[in-house]
Amino acid sequence: MELVLGQFTSRSPARCYEFCPLFEGVGFSTLVISMLARTYYSVITSWSLLYFFKSFTSKLPWAECDRSGPRTSAGLPDPFQRVGLQRVRLGGGEGRSVLQYQRHPKRITALWNVSLATENGIDRVLPAKDYMLNEVLGVDKEGVGLTHLGELNMELVGCLFFTWSMMCLSVITGLKSLTKMECLTMIYCTVVLLILFGFGFTLDGAIEGITCYLTPDLSKLLEVKVWEKAVGQVFYTLSISASTLVGLASYNVFNSDPVLHAVILAVANASVSLMSGFVVFTSLGYVSQLMDIELDQLHAGGTTLVFVIYPVALTRQKYGQFLSCIYYLMIFCWALSTSIGTLQVFFGALYDLFPLIRNHRKPTRVLMCMVYFLVCLPMVTDAGLIFVNILNFYLYSFNIFIMSLLTVTAVTWVYGLRHFLVDVEVMIGVDVLHCVPWAWGKYYLSACWLVLSPACLVFTCVQQFIGMEPPARVDHRGHLLGLGLSWLTLLPIPLAAIYSLLRRSGTLLQRLRAATTPSEMWGPASIKHRKIWLSVYAGKLGEHTQTSVASLKEGFKDLRADEDPAASEEANEISSELLGGVLTHPPDLDSCDITFSEILIMHTWMKMRPGRMRTWM
Repeated sequence: MELVLGQFTSRSPARCYEFCPLFEGVGFSTLVISMLARTYYSVITSWSLLYFFKSFTSKLPWAECDRSGPRTSAGLPDPFQRVGLQRVRLGGGEGRSVLQYQRHPKRITALWNVSLATENGIDRVLPAKDYMLNEVLGVDKEGVGLTHLGELNMELVGCLFFTWSMMCLSVITGLKSLTKMECLTMIYCTVVLLILFGFGFTLDGAIEGITCYLTPDLSKLLEVKVWEKAVGQVFYTLSISASTLVGLASYNVFNSDPVLHAVILAVANASVSLMSGFVVFTSLGYVSQLMDIELDQLHAGGTTLVFVIYPVALTRQKYGQFLSCIYYLMIFCWALSTSIGTLQVFFGALYDLFPLIRNHRKPTRVLMCMVYFLVCLPMVTDAGLIFVNILNFYLYSFNIFIMSLLTVTAVTWVYGLRHFLVDVEVMIGVDVLHCVPWAWGKYYLSACWLVLSPACLVFTCVQQFIGMEPPARVDHRGHLLGLGLSWLTLLPIPLAAIYSLLRRSGTLLQRLRAATTPSEMWGPASIKHRKIWLSVYAGKLGEHTQTSVASLKEGFKDLRADEDPAASEEANEISSELLGGVLTHPPDLDSCDITFSEILIMHTWMKMRPGRMRTWM
């Protein structure tokens, strides 16, 4: 549906809801979410860049725990590892060790005492996690929180500046550079994933990990939480209700098949996820065997998987430094291309709202990237991980399902599903996916948009809101801040609806009807495509053809009453020809010229009331 809206109107999310001005705020809400997400996403991108630079060392810095200072928990990179004689302070205040030391002729080794650690509530910490939390982020420093940000990590500041500089250069060059970057990034990422899988398959426990991956527990399908997480993951990976699909689809060729694009997007996303799963579970199997725990007890996901689990597996490879370099370069390129696409959508919306700044594109883009860099600075302090967790968790929660539900409702019940299907038919012609007749395909789309999608969205939204728990390292204040942020992203919806009602005249019912009527701007942006669209509608008028054409003539006379006499005379001649033929037969686009009168006719056509439009079907 989002691909159809973007491609049909060739407009940004801020302007593609002209079919129902009352719901224009949904487009603004999706833009707010996507642009807020660029802040923490760019910070995570800078983490991967820092890890990339740190990989150019003779020994990876996360290969062993740093024993130079006291820790409240202990960690070992493998069951038998050379360590210093360090003791940890437990809850009782008495200095005791959770490591059982054994002396050998030339070294001192230590074994993890599971019972003693469990008794005192001490978790085993992997070296990569110790490095990430203490050396890179510094989040474990005393007193760090929402009210005390701590110090700036200058290495991360430099990486963040480089990240936004790269994004700024990319958005300045335009959409063509984005297309080339996406193609190169996809090829590079596919090659790297295959290389990592080949090396990961040689690790101990890799077979067990892949076996666990390919033998799912079907009893989990009966758990509501599993379906909720699955739907949320699909929304996140496909960027649904995040303005990206609408914005990028607006650059599509008008006659391309949006249904085919949706299928390709879903299949490509599932294929990459399936391939990545093999790479991930080889590492998970190794780490679970290393720590002597069950695989489902690792709790690996998100940043933990990227910056903790996989680095541990990389350190055990023969060419660990090389693999670490190509791995984090892949993460950096992947995240960078995603952010650049979203920025292109944002600037497209900005130009739609403020056309005057189109003449100052480069300064505008440079300025916005500078502002973004400054906004992201609190996230590269010692408390930065807390802000990242809040934004990552609460930006994509129940709010995106509310926006999707409002979009489906506006299209199917306010604008009219039949009208929307005609709009799709105008673009794709007689076949869906180049093989399925449209007469069959429209029934599937109708079932999805009328029943399946709304039911799924309502269910997931309720479950998200009821079962929401704060993420790691987020206290009660952070939870309240995150909830406020989620509701804040929905604020443009009621504000735009109120504004849409206030700017119209009449009683409340009249204003409501006017606010749910397609505006004059609704429809294809190209004049030639509008002619095709209108001719298709005219072919479906049936017995209302003469009445509608008569109304169109009257409206056309009113529009040109104040025009120049010469222009009006020319418009009279051309309008008679158009109203006699073009509106009832598809025009010959190769031989006809677009005239001033045609624009006026289309303007008048779009002012017709939706009640009359619905009788055409």
